[in-house]
Amino acid sequence: MRRVVIAEDQAIAREALRVVLEREGYDVAGEAAEGLEAMRLLRTHRPDLLVLGLRLRRLNGIEVIRRAHRAFPTLRMLVLSEIDNAMSISECEKAGASGFVSKTGDFAEFVLALKAIERGRRWFPADETRHVESGCADAQDTSPIGVLSQRELSVLRYLAEGFRIRDIASEMALNERTISTYKARLLRKLNVHSVVGLVDIARRFRLASQAELPPGGVSDATGDIPAPSPYPEIHALLDTLPFGVSVRTLDGHVVFANRHVHSRLGPQRFEAFRRVGLREQALLFGVDEPTARRLEAAFVDATARAVAYRLDAVAESGGELSIGVHWGAPLADANGTVTLMIGGNFNVNGAERLMIGLHEAMAEALSASEARAALLDTRGGDVSAPLDEAIALLGEASARRGAATNDPIAQAHARLQLAALRFDHLRLLATANETAHAWEAHRCDLRQVTRHVVRRSQEGMAMLNVRFLTNFSGRGSGAVWLDSARYARLLAALLYRAAVKDSTGEIPVALQATLRGGGLVDIELRIGPDRAPRKEARRRQTEGDARAEQIELVLCRKMAQALRGELETGGGRGAAAVVLKLSLPRGSEIA
Repeated sequence: MRRVVIAEDQAIAREALRVVLEREGYDVAGEAAEGLEAMRLLRTHRPDLLVLGLRLRRLNGIEVIRRAHRAFPTLRMLVLSEIDNAMSISECEKAGASGFVSKTGDFAEFVLALKAIERGRRWFPADETRHVESGCADAQDTSPIGVLSQRELSVLRYLAEGFRIRDIASEMALNERTISTYKARLLRKLNVHSVVGLVDIARRFRLASQAELPPGGVSDATGDIPAPSPYPEIHALLDTLPFGVSVRTLDGHVVFANRHVHSRLGPQRFEAFRRVGLREQALLFGVDEPTARRLEAAFVDATARAVAYRLDAVAESGGELSIGVHWGAPLADANGTVTLMIGGNFNVNGAERLMIGLHEAMAEALSASEARAALLDTRGGDVSAPLDEAIALLGEASARRGAATNDPIAQAHARLQLAALRFDHLRLLATANETAHAWEAHRCDLRQVTRHVVRRSQEGMAMLNVRFLTNFSGRGSGAVWLDSARYARLLAALLYRAAVKDSTGEIPVALQATLRGGGLVDIELRIGPDRAPRKEARRRQTEGDARAEQIELVLCRKMAQALRGELETGGGRGAAAVVLKLSLPRGSEIA
């Protein structure tokens, strides 16, 4: 037995084998880097020995052993491979090999194996781990891969090593449809849903060399879908999520999809889902073409910049619209290089329905509020007109009589004027609060607006015999963005409140402006003294006056909130001052 053929995919390894074999007296009849070429050399040279590795292209080592054993029953075959797991060794033995030597050993063992095979003996590792891992036949039959045929094991190994279906067909010299059939059998027998599951099983039983796996993962059997090898430990975690999550290559093909995606699509649509890109996948979920293109563009941009992204997407299923959020984030390898993208969709229909309900409720509330404001204004006008007539009649009667201030008619005239003034303020405050949503800001000089309101109030409250003392300090109040009409109503109500509480004759009105960053100015408007009014300066209040004052204060606070501010009452114990605090956007100075 002296003629030998070498079949090994690595040129350096072939050269080393040639040197050793020739040194041992063998005649090297031919060398092959591919399985089909090895079979051709066997038919041409009819050697006594075939030395081969398992990683052969165009028909892998196991297939070569199986075919060579059928075609040349007396041919001795010695396997030399780095894939030295128990399952691979057992597979070689079953296929018809005479011996197996690991590439991790030295050439002395290889030479001993050559001599043993030449003498008609077999040479396989006899260590006990091999029997524990693969086992013996009985133990192997109970393992997941024990149910697989030798051809199915070959296809599984190719899949685990990253080969595409068309490449596997070429390697095994079979057609693609046959390989697809084997792949379907593997999925069914091993009870997994994708090539990722097949890869995990192949790795668990060490059917493929870890060092040789492609850095970006393995390819799906379809030939189009790479599967992720760097993150198998997170698959179980992703399967527990109640929404769809997938892992994709940078060109958008799915390499892993969790159970939610499987159940949402069903087996047939999921098969189509795995074979197409992101845009086509979105269409499968019912997304329209423009949205699908937006999702694809966002994904491409995010992968190019290695950043996360999110987009709202509307899909239609069964005639119903579904609102979802599509998101993605980069996954980097140990070197910091982004190789995959993780992403998915989660349904926000519940939140969307809630928001629609809130919008509708808000619209109804605003409509009702505007109706109440109109009613208040109309009914207030109905009351104001006869009240004004009564005040005018009492005024004329008092003038004709030339009555003194303590005359009953003069007193009734004064009290009716106060009541009318309070009614008008309450009406304006209530109407303004009913329409608090209507924010109509424009640029104005806050000092001028304040002076104008103070002057009008002074004239309207002449019967109270008070004088407002204005003081302006700080910078920034000359040009602000404000709903000046609402501010004027609030200020008039606060001035009236201060006037009826204190009859000292002089009420300070101080406006302090403080510039701050972000284009804002803080305003503090203080009305009334910080001290409590003297007992003799306090006006008598009826129970009705007290209730009206409380209602007025509540309405003033709401008005302040509508102006994006707050209202504070009392600077100390019993103090009469009220302080309005606003934070307003600054505008350019008004010429």
